[in-house]
Amino acid sequence: MIYDSKKVKQLKLVTGEEIMCEILEEDEQDIIIRNALTIQFNTMEDGSRMWSFKYFMCYQDDPERFTLVKMDK
Repeated sequence: MIYDSKKVKQLKLVTGEEIMCEILEEDEQDIIIRNALTIQFNTMEDGSRMWSFKYFMCYQDDPERFTLVKMDK
């Protein structure tokens, strides 16, 4: 699957979570996204930091599934 790099963005939610996703459509109230991945920050035992990704929502491994994010959330 090929993505338009202009549509792939990093979002920070009011919960503090950071996600990487493809933005399909947005208006003043909603953002429609797909392929959302949560960015996880971990500190290793030696003090180094590690970043990893996991699916933002359960069962969102199908690229045709969309998620609606409210702008105030």
